[in-house]
Amino acid sequence: MTKSSKVKRSKPATAPSTKGFRKFVQKPDFGNAYMLLAIAILLITTAVWATLSAHVQWNNADQTVNSLLFDHTGTFRGAMFPGQHSSLIKWPMFWLIKLFGYSQSTFATFTAAISLLTVSLLALLLYRIERRPIVFGTLCLALASTLLLIPAQPYTGGLLPINMAMLTTRNIEYIIYILGLYLLVRSEHLKSWSFWLGTGCLALLFASDKLFLTLSLGGALFALLIYAVAQAWHMVTLSVNWLLGSLAAAVGSLVILWFIQAAHITHIVSQSTTGPYAVTHSVHQWLLGSAYAVLSLATNFGANPGFDATVLRNVPHQILEGLIGPSGISYVINLAILLVGLVACWYVLRPSFAHTRSRKNKLDDASKLSIMLIWSSVVAVGAFIATNHYFAVDARYLTIIIFAFFVSGATYTRQKNWKAVRLVVVGAVLVIGMLLGMYSVNKIYKQQNAAFDTITQRNSKVAQVLAHHPESTLVGDYWRVIPTKLTANININVLPLSSCTEARNTLTSQAWQPDLTNHGFAYLLTLSGSMTDFPNCSLKQVLSYYGRPNASSLIAGTLDKPEELLLFYDHGIQNSAPTTAQPAAGPSTVVPIAPDELPYTSCPVPTIMNIVAHEDDDLLFINPDTLHSINAGDCVRTVYITAGDAGTGELYWLGRERGSEVAYSQMAHADSIWVQRIVKLADNQFITVANPRGNSKISLIFMHLPDGNVKGQGFQGSHNESLANLEAGKVRIIHAVDGQSSYSSEQLINGLKTLMFTYQPTEIRTQNPVNASTQYPDHSDHMAVGRYVQRTYKEYEKQQYDNNVTIPLHFYIGYPIHQMPVNVFGADLAAKEAAWYAYSKFDGSVCQTIAQCSANPAYGAYLPRQYQAH
Repeated sequence: MTKSSKVKRSKPATAPSTKGFRKFVQKPDFGNAYMLLAIAILLITTAVWATLSAHVQWNNADQTVNSLLFDHTGTFRGAMFPGQHSSLIKWPMFWLIKLFGYSQSTFATFTAAISLLTVSLLALLLYRIERRPIVFGTLCLALASTLLLIPAQPYTGGLLPINMAMLTTRNIEYIIYILGLYLLVRSEHLKSWSFWLGTGCLALLFASDKLFLTLSLGGALFALLIYAVAQAWHMVTLSVNWLLGSLAAAVGSLVILWFIQAAHITHIVSQSTTGPYAVTHSVHQWLLGSAYAVLSLATNFGANPGFDATVLRNVPHQILEGLIGPSGISYVINLAILLVGLVACWYVLRPSFAHTRSRKNKLDDASKLSIMLIWSSVVAVGAFIATNHYFAVDARYLTIIIFAFFVSGATYTRQKNWKAVRLVVVGAVLVIGMLLGMYSVNKIYKQQNAAFDTITQRNSKVAQVLAHHPESTLVGDYWRVIPTKLTANININVLPLSSCTEARNTLTSQAWQPDLTNHGFAYLLTLSGSMTDFPNCSLKQVLSYYGRPNASSLIAGTLDKPEELLLFYDHGIQNSAPTTAQPAAGPSTVVPIAPDELPYTSCPVPTIMNIVAHEDDDLLFINPDTLHSINAGDCVRTVYITAGDAGTGELYWLGRERGSEVAYSQMAHADSIWVQRIVKLADNQFITVANPRGNSKISLIFMHLPDGNVKGQGFQGSHNESLANLEAGKVRIIHAVDGQSSYSSEQLINGLKTLMFTYQPTEIRTQNPVNASTQYPDHSDHMAVGRYVQRTYKEYEKQQYDNNVTIPLHFYIGYPIHQMPVNVFGADLAAKEAAWYAYSKFDGSVCQTIAQCSANPAYGAYLPRQYQAH
């Protein structure tokens, strides 16, 4: 073909839309706008995942315990921080949380703040390396996409962190580590200020967390060996400096921890160890560790949809299931980010193996820093594989790789000329991926949060019980008692255990460890298994060490098959047990017994049985007759048919029961410790019988039926069940507020009759069955109780006629005594008031003082009065 015959080929025409897009991207202000938008997305997504994760970690004792150790000077001085991970760097933050108050919002705010600070400083570092707005903005979007899909915990219900959103996990520590390495890179010789400043940073970091000692010292040694073999002498020099700085920092960290101990600032325990795990010798474990190292690497980049697989054979199925979901594309995008990061690390690392340091191969500070982070990451992976632990839950030990990959990525990208349009398209894909990823973020958060619903409810119930049965110390599983302390709105000490009976020796305080032989305490016993490594403790183990409790509260399960119990030792170890022998089946304060197994049922003197609706009715309407009976040496058995819960749905009624006990202690001058026994009247019918320890003449019997409201309409919280509605047939069954018992009308009569046969009363006192006033109508429960007692009495008396026994039945008027004349004076009035005020301290809904009662029409008008009708 001749030259003249050649046809000039033109370039393909660019589509107008593409051309317009290119021009738009190339505008001078576009790059800055793109960068600012990327930074905003990074910070917003960080705030989202950090806040969500902080709420998940609220149930993690490790999230909160350090701040509790700063509660006051005595607690901090007696604190025992683990030398392996003392969190020394974060002590100022823990102190600040104490100042702001121990609330879920406070912990969430500080968690989000430290996560934002860490990510912001990492972004600043990336900007110092790569300043081109569009390139830097794309790096920020890639970082946002990576961090968004890292789960808070290794699996649903796993009380361990993976991402950086926990106060005591590693986040800001990585920035300090990078700063220390950067200062070592900048140092020209060992006498330079940057070398010793970097060493000081590392020393403080090693004292705070010895994992970084492993990463730094191991990385320096590994790099020195590799570069010595490769004869890359310029890198050998850097490695030697790094090694010397790490060794000096290690010595410095020991000095810091020694000084804290020697100055008696606080306690650092087991500070000589450098790793929490033993070296594995099994080939199987090495292979398993390698497999999980790859999976953990993907997890740390938000690229593992099967992150929660705890059994290796389930991984493929769970990954496939995650990939076909709405967020599947998000995981694929993050996997691409991971692969690009690997490539970037290789291209940054490759020049370091050159034998000579020519201008072409000369490495700048960013490259050296990236290389040090890469070798630290290699050591992290090696330590992960070589140590014997539960690989599936420990992805957090590889978090350093995120920092290494992104710093290396920024170092690599600045060596390349990138087309702005392509980077913007990549950025758009990353944003779309994050939007799709929010589905998984929300789903994972809900699942992980819901996994703790049961534990949260139990902790809340424990706190409520302790509010009404106060003890100075809560003893139990570290993972339970710490969150419960924060849940409770009461000032209670906790004693975390490492086993069924042994106190922990780290992340606790000597100030939390009183002598339990002479201090009252409550022991939280879980019988349904633990979510953590805390051992499964049996009732037999606990009783053999602590003795029999004087009372217990069911937290979960049923009284026949308890799953969790709160055991009360009001006088300490081996000092709180009932004075009577226990049945072979188990302690009656924990295990239900039959009525015929109850102690103190027979009485050689007259036995008075009071049967009332609420815990204050006997004090208001029957007293001082009860006081006279007690002073006369009679046996007094008071039955409370309802819990007096007032429809609150809370455990307010427990306080009223405690108030009744204290009031009777006041009247009888009895021991302040009360023994509560659980009695099974029939299937699904349980009562609590309380006696002052060693006092056979007083018994309080609680049936726990719901308060029926003034007019008998009941409360919505108890499904409008009431004694009046039960009697009228409007409800067929009434259920106890503790959820353990239910009665039909006939069964309730049979239950009362069982109590009469058990205690053989010589006199029965109850409430007036009819309304005695139109001006001051009585409470529906008062009258219903009177009518049920009437019906029970008739059947009981009829059966007693065979023994030629008949007993008197007396009725006491309730609210209508407002219109009746005063008939209680002098010493009787003083004693009645003393009993009332002893009770009222435990019932927040009634008057607490004479002045309050006088000004309260609901109580003041009749408190000093009594009227009785026979």
